[in-house]
Amino acid sequence: GPSDFTITGTLKSWLCLNQVHTVMTPALLTNGVSEEARDVCVSFLFHRIPHVKRVQFSQRHMPFLEEDQARYLQVVADFLMYP
Repeated sequence: GPSDFTITGTLKSWLCLNQVHTVMTPALLTNGVSEEARDVCVSFLFHRIPHVKRVQFSQRHMPFLEEDQARYLQVVADFLMYP
């Protein structure tokens, strides 16, 4: 569609929320304090994906650029090294 908030394409009616509990691969879920992916949305996924780690950053859109890049990379590295 013309924006993130006006969905007009083939994915308009696609939903996966009732399937997220089947994700068995460890998942890293991140969001920023005041970004579009609000806590209420992220929390829904966090509580339904079996093997998930959630990290919230203080910046809103791209923490790997807007926040301490070393911290972001450490979060990702720690997640990837977790057995």
